[in-house]
Amino acid sequence: LRSEGMRLLMRKEIGKAEEKILAAIQRSRDSLDPAEEAETYKLLIKLYKDRQGKFEKCCECYQQRLEALSKDEDLEGVNETLLELGQFRLAKHLDDSSNEADLEYSELEVTDMGLQGALTYYEENRDRDDTKLPDAYIAVGTIKMLLGDQTSSVDALVKARDLYDAMDDEDGSTRASALLTDVKRIMDKVDSTSVTPVS
Repeated sequence: LRSEGMRLLMRKEIGKAEEKILAAIQRSRDSLDPAEEAETYKLLIKLYKDRQGKFEKCCECYQQRLEALSKDEDLEGVNETLLELGQFRLAKHLDDSSNEADLEYSELEVTDMGLQGALTYYEENRDRDDTKLPDAYIAVGTIKMLLGDQTSSVDALVKARDLYDAMDDEDGSTRASALLTDVKRIMDKVDSTSVTPVS
């Protein structure tokens, strides 16, 4: 069913693809196969990710994928998905900020919490694989900007830039440097919009 859904998605038959993928998820649950369920949710995320009005639905799919990965005791998969979800939510926050929309403080904190979890994992496992660590630092640095924590933002972005430099990743280094330059501009934009703390 999952492969059928994938073929339909590649043919852009979205409605039929969604139906097959949802059926595949149910089948994996019925057969108590969390690894297959997690992989199928990955496909459903791809289906929803770029569709207008599907942000919340996509976030729900990420959460369901996280639950399945946890059941499968796939710690690497859990943290990779935490980072992807954080980056997805972060893109929405930045888009809202550039459009001068209100930013909910509680929503920013949820994004920050997930990204911090992923960052801790990649910091602790950097000897095994450090390729995702600079991406995690960039994401954390950016959410800290939006939360108004300029010191933590700069610290994370400097670490990201230095890691990219060590990896000879010019694109990553340039991105981190540009974000460092933009800290004050983004902070000013956040200050000019209403970030509403939730008591």
